Amino acid sequence: WSYLQRRGVDIRKVPDFGIYELWNLGVEIARLDGAEEIVILNDDIIIGKDFISRLVEPLQNHDIWFVSANWDGRAMDEPYKHYPGTRKDGGLCGFAFAMPIEAFTYGGLKFEERYKVWAGDDDILEQIKRQDKQAVMAQSAFVDHINGGSNSFGDRCRLVTEENSKDMELFYSEWR
Repeated sequence: WSYLQRRGVDIRKVPDFGIYELWNLGVEIARLDGAEEIVILNDDIIIGKDFISRLVEPLQNHDIWFVSANWDGRAMDEPYKHYPGTRKDGGLCGFAFAMPIEAFTYGGLKFEERYKVWAGDDDILEQIKRQDKQAVMAQSAFVDHINGGSNSFGDRCRLVTEENSKDMELFYSEWR
């Protein structure tokens, strides 16, 4: 917490932040610290040795603004490959990814904070498309999302299901 306080973050507000507010806070802290990229990882994943370096390597191409982990072990004929959409569509994952700080500082990207639990990854990919930049999956950056994450909740958690529905409704009203 002292790290955040030294950077002017009112930590009394942090517990009230939603996931995308926290992601934006992480981007700002990384920017202030001079980082060139940010890596977003959920807390319910398993990653292997050299995962981070494998995930950020494609960002050396300045046209790439989003690198997803390989969440389903798919084989690809190249080190990284574009897939349209997110995991919901069989594409990129929003629980383990890297982005360059320049996407936020020069590109004006920001995680949409009106979403509660879902659709923030879909939204950022739409923003990237608007900037004519690429979003790809890194073949060798394997990740295991324990129990399938929020996609696996189904009817077991009414609150998450309701928030997911609201988030997707907001997303479709903005982008479709």
